[in-house]
Parts: sequence; structure tokens; C-alpha cells
Amino acid sequence: MALPLAAAFTRFLGVGVVGLAVDASLFSVLDHLHVAPEWSRAASLVTATVVTWLLNRRHTFAASGRHPALEALRYGGVTLVAQGFSYGVFLALVYGVPAAPRPLSLLFGAGLASVIGFAGHKLFAFRPAPRPAQAGASNSMPHDLRDGAAVNRGQPGTMS
Repeated sequence: MALPLAAAFTRFLGVGVVGLAVDASLFSVLDHLHVAPEWSRAASLVTATVVTWLLNRRHTFAASGRHPALEALRYGGVTLVAQGFSYGVFLALVYGVPAAPRPLSLLFGAGLASVIGFAGHKLFAFRPAPRPAQAGASNSMPHDLRDGAAVNRGQPGTMS
């Protein structure tokens, strides 16, 4: 189990490097154009998130078996938490340590958020969907008894 997890994490980090390059590049361009750091970072996060979703979906995580829209919503939720954390760390450093280079603040936040992102995507967003139970295979008890309703089916040993 450790080998597949290590391989998935390695692929996730590779995708993250590509996403970080997109993120940092777009942020740097917008920052150079004197766009407010809040807006520059938000735009770079959204763009990088789309890029990493496409790459992770194709190269890192197996299909979950869920409808693509549901899987995308789950991915978006995890990403929102991880990127929100990254964004919060970034803003805390930009305003708390104004002398720190902004790209370094971006890298620090992204690095911390990568741990949250991998765990969330692995354990929630791309977690395999439960398989539907085969008829009669999951529980031999009649459906009406599982629901708590004892119905006389005219079986031997029952009172009619």
C-alpha cells in the first residue's frame, strides 16, 4: 500500500509543480502590472486550480466512479479548503511580514496547502464510490425485516 501512495503523492507533487508554475507566473505578471495582491492571487489560484484538476484527474487519481459533476464538486470543495488555507497564509505573510518577497509568501502557502490538498483529494474527492450491493449478496435477511417491518410471507414457522 505504501508504494501506490508514494507513487500517487509523487505524481501529485509533479502536477503541483506545474500548477505552481502557472500560479506563480500569472501572479507575477499581474503583480508587475500593479494589480492588487488580493486580486492577483485570486486570479492565479483559480487558473492554477483548473490546470491541476485537469492534470490530477488524468495522471494522479483513478476515476472515482461518481458522476463527473459530483466528482468535480467534491474536488472543488477540497480545493477551496486547501487554496483558502494557502491564500490565508499568503495574505498573513504579505501584510504581517511586508519585507518578505511576495513570491516567497506564495510558495510557502502553497507548500503547506499541498499536504491538505493531497489528503483531501485522495480521501474524499477521488475516493472510489461505494459499489451498489448485488441483489441478495449483501444481506440475506428479507428487505421487509431489515426495515423493521415483520411481514408474514407465509413461510414455514410463521403464524398465518
